[in-house]
Amino acid sequence: MLPFVGYVSTPPEGSGQESSVVDSKNQVKTVGYEKDFQDLADYRQSQGMPVAGSVDDKHTAAKLIFGDNEYYGHNGHGMQDEVKGAFSVNAQTATHAEGLAFYNAKTSGVEGTSATLITDRPACASCGYYGGIRSMAKDMGINDLTVVSPNNAPITFNPQVKPIPNPFPKPVPKTIR
Repeated sequence: MLPFVGYVSTPPEGSGQESSVVDSKNQVKTVGYEKDFQDLADYRQSQGMPVAGSVDDKHTAAKLIFGDNEYYGHNGHGMQDEVKGAFSVNAQTATHAEGLAFYNAKTSGVEGTSATLITDRPACASCGYYGGIRSMAKDMGINDLTVVSPNNAPITFNPQVKPIPNPFPKPVPKTIR
């Protein structure tokens, strides 16, 4: 079992809370999702992906939880046509881990109004700020979605309503040299 890099211990015993804390370096640490992050590390290993956060890591893994059901995905080309056929989603999200996890859930026939999406890196601009995750959740009828990634506070919102302000970080423009 490969360790997952990027999370801290669970909340105080008996608290029953999933949350985030700020460490001594003023960085947000997600707590209460250690098992889920370990599940992603195990999924990465089963898919032959590098360890999250390692030098060779250029990939993302995602886990979408609907009640007792879990659906996984990883980024890469090959399923984008199926994902785009199943959802009204942008072209980039269709090739990302989040897209494949939602696609796997949708094609399983699972239904529900509440879900949690856990990824082993923060959402990119296309999936987060520009609404790829929200679009897929909205298409599936989800009205309570929590998005969790390492070193970020969990984001919870209703995908059926465009959240104002946008809960995802605004992308930083790239500098042309």
